Amino acid sequence: MSDQTESPAERTEPSTGLRGRRVAATVIDLLILAPTSLIIMLVTGIVESAEAWVMPQPIIRLTLLMVGSYLLLNGYLLVTNGQTLGKRLLGLRIQSAIDGDLLPYWKIILRAYAILLVSALVALVSVLIAFLLLPVIYLVNLLFAAGKPQRCLHDYLAGSVVVRSAGDPR
Repeated sequence: MSDQTESPAERTEPSTGLRGRRVAATVIDLLILAPTSLIIMLVTGIVESAEAWVMPQPIIRLTLLMVGSYLLLNGYLLVTNGQTLGKRLLGLRIQSAIDGDLLPYWKIILRAYAILLVSALVALVSVLIAFLLLPVIYLVNLLFAAGKPQRCLHDYLAGSVVVRSAGDPR
């Protein structure tokens, strides 16, 4: 079947050649997320007081800031279409690896925040260890996508797969 005639539920296998698109979609999401987080931080004053910088407060506050910003930007699109803004722009969507349906909300949260929460928990123990381990954690997550299934660690945790959107000619 061609991409134009398949329904989203029929797309259960990842398309080939998605690695570059996935990276580009992530970069787009991060470029949008950073200023959004900054605006929320300035408007709410979440990390302006001196008390906000006493450990472990900044780790908790900045993690919640990132989670809130991400959900504000992408929550609706993820629940209704299985897409972030970056994935939507590049014609990608996230779906269940089992049946091709949209992921339930709890799996969207697990997929989006599993790696971030592991990093935050490590940071609560030691900021230095987190600073050293954070790149390793994210690299391991990305290396999972280097294989044929092209699924990151967070995809395996949530039972998801990234595919081209139905009807996307790219």
